[in-house]
Amino acid sequence: ALPCPAPGCARSFPSPRALLAHRHGAHSAALPYHCPLPGCPRAFRWRSSLITHKRAHVRAGAASPAELFPDRESARRRARGGEGGGGGGVGDGGESGGGSDGVERGWGVGGEMGGIERV
Repeated sequence: ALPCPAPGCARSFPSPRALLAHRHGAHSAALPYHCPLPGCPRAFRWRSSLITHKRAHVRAGAASPAELFPDRESARRRARGGEGGGGGGVGDGGESGGGSDGVERGWGVGGEMGGIERV
């Protein structure tokens, strides 16, 4: 087990990665992930917390997924054959946009680009 080197912290961890995550979360005041929505002052320690926060903006109608998740949206357009993409592949078959009424549903955290994905 790897003990935390921070003064007064008695925790220990099974791997260097777990120790690093602990130090980043428990012993750092840095908030490196800032909300990109103009006028929103929120910042977060964890990227996953920012993603959850951005999803709340989308649900509230303050922004579209394309505004807050531009990398994910451009990947979707490429998968559908737009923006120089070849079409075909994983994004086809209804997974690239939503229901037949055009409404996005089932957003989840994760995906290969670290943004949002349909679940």
